[in-house]
Amino acid sequence: MILLTEGVYSVWVTRKVKEAVDALDVQPRARLQALFNLFCQNGPRGLNAKTQFPSEDAHPSGLKNMADIALRAFKPAAQWRLYGTVTTYKEKPAFIGVAVDDSKKQDKADQHLLKLAAKRAARIIDVDRKPNLRGKGGKK
Repeated sequence: MILLTEGVYSVWVTRKVKEAVDALDVQPRARLQALFNLFCQNGPRGLNAKTQFPSEDAHPSGLKNMADIALRAFKPAAQWRLYGTVTTYKEKPAFIGVAVDDSKKQDKADQHLLKLAAKRAARIIDVDRKPNLRGKGGKK
């Protein structure tokens, strides 16, 4: 996971998402960074829920020990979406970005991509929540 921005909240993304963000044109990338900054200062309430950070409903996590994952989307450009979830990550409130749809041809989200995004986010959250036993008993 790559930390993009930090404040009261953090924005973390996968390597593939970081590559997609870096590939954005200058103007949408600047808009996305501005949205990240607002999110990090105020959390989800600092963004317009319809135009800047809409809900994409909850989707199955794919894990027996975890409920459905509520997905959100950052929307810096008309046909570009960064999908992820708001959760606690590394003991801090955060957005975890796990999928990008850069070829949206319609207003409706790609349901297959949303299901994959929920499963990716669930795996990241699951690993983050497992106790780290390294260092106990002298071995690292």
